[in-house]
Amino acid sequence: GTVPAGMDQAAMRDYIMHERLVELGLEQSRWLDLARHDMLNANLASHDPEFVAFPVRAVLLPIPQNEIDLNPNITQNPGW
Repeated sequence: GTVPAGMDQAAMRDYIMHERLVELGLEQSRWLDLARHDMLNANLASHDPEFVAFPVRAVLLPIPQNEIDLNPNITQNPGW
């Protein structure tokens, strides 16, 4: 669709977030998109007043042990 002219920064961000919801709403990638932008907990909380937060383990996947063994600078994600 056509983007309305004259939007300020906040309105443009709201417009983009709405477009992302429309495009990714029924796809598994919506979850990943919200997690990538650190919006998962805030987004779900705004739609469900009883929602508290997902634990870190629910958002981050474990790093395979063979990858950790290959690089001593890597530490496992929290909760794993």
